[in-house]
Amino acid sequence: KGVQTSLISVSITLLVFSYLVVLARILVRLKIRAFGSDDWLMAVGLCFYTAACTAAILGALNGVGAHAYRLSENNKRDGAMYYMYFQLFYVCSTLPIKAAICVTLLRITIRRSFKIILCMVIAMSFAASLACVIAVLVQCRPVRATWDKSVGKCAPPKVILGVSYFISAASILTDWTCAILPVFILWDVQLRWRVKASVAILLAMGVVASTATLVRLKYIPSYAASSDYLYGLGPVALWSIIESGLGIIAGSLATLRPVYK
Repeated sequence: KGVQTSLISVSITLLVFSYLVVLARILVRLKIRAFGSDDWLMAVGLCFYTAACTAAILGALNGVGAHAYRLSENNKRDGAMYYMYFQLFYVCSTLPIKAAICVTLLRITIRRSFKIILCMVIAMSFAASLACVIAVLVQCRPVRATWDKSVGKCAPPKVILGVSYFISAASILTDWTCAILPVFILWDVQLRWRVKASVAILLAMGVVASTATLVRLKYIPSYAASSDYLYGLGPVALWSIIESGLGIIAGSLATLRPVYK
């Protein structure tokens, strides 16, 4: 029950904070008449993140993070269904969130090499997200067999594991790039040291979000579990929620510099 409770409480907490900082971001950007594409992207990311948190909470209430012996057949079916929706919404949230952070950094960097790296991050995030969505939707035929094995067939577990590790590797690379690159970009920007330090501290939250991706690697083998399947997926969902939530918060707090001033 601990994983279920943690998944629900963390989802609600990070979702509330995400709405607060994104709303503050939008108000500040409108106030200084600088509302741009990165703000739109973060708002879209928040919408998908809301759907992901909702699916995670409903999944937890229906067995995600719980041992199989405690669940009815309806719980197992509904839990797997909500987890599939969680996967789709989570993946769809990561692309606009990372793109928003990259677009923000593109505004302030002057080095061509940094601009190329940021564009590559966006492209890699898009490719990984697309691959994940396709994998989730085609792993079982029909799609309903994802949560109801009696109506169709699914790909062997090793296929899903391979896709999961590929996507995790892409996420780790893009997450850590978004977390570390701002330090080098801010080093060259003509800002006071106090301003640089405050923004760098906020962006350092991205390192914590990136660490969540590494922790999640430990639980990926749960996709191939023949028993206690939903229990093993609980930590995967939990760390995914933490990753995206902290990404939204860190990426939005960094744009609130006019408030600090």
